[in-house]
Amino acid sequence: SWHAMQAYRGVNAILKARPVIDALVDLDRRLNEQPVHPSFAGIEHPINLNIGVIRGGDWPSTVPGRCELHCRLCCYPDQPVADVRAEIERAVRSATDKDAWLREHPPAITYDGFQSAGSVVSLAEPSVQLLGAWHERVTGRLMAPRSGTGINDMRYFNFVGIPAGCYGADGGNAHAADEWLALPSLVPTAKVLGAFIIDWCGISR
Repeated sequence: SWHAMQAYRGVNAILKARPVIDALVDLDRRLNEQPVHPSFAGIEHPINLNIGVIRGGDWPSTVPGRCELHCRLCCYPDQPVADVRAEIERAVRSATDKDAWLREHPPAITYDGFQSAGSVVSLAEPSVQLLGAWHERVTGRLMAPRSGTGINDMRYFNFVGIPAGCYGADGGNAHAADEWLALPSLVPTAKVLGAFIIDWCGISR
């Protein structure tokens, strides 16, 4: 690392991250050009590789000697995580192979957090059918199942053979600054879930 007055002598880790970022952006594009899982047909951009955090440098007057990219990538149901990892590593390698310094000092790739394939539940499952029946009875409308590009704990149940989905109140923009919930949908949602649980568990009134 060098002081900014001799910045030309140093190797700027943040600038060296640029080709890696470009390669990951290109990987995101290519992943969405592959055949779409049937459950995600009609969803715009179902696979999302998000470069969510960049950490690099100590202060403006030192050439940064370190840069970290923290990313999040989703994958389809039944898509092995190992295959997705291999795609990431090939993309990064394709970027570093074009740079003499990066060839000698390849970036380290590590994986943290939960790692799992996508999860989907069949609409033919008896529990889904019963939930749909109670939704229609309470709200007067057909339930409109849809797939999402996020993830939640339903996957743990589906992976061990217990059919599970996600049902809740109306809302949107989850985890964003303008996340919202339609308050009028809370009571009908509670009624649907309560009636479903009583019916599914065979509780007599």
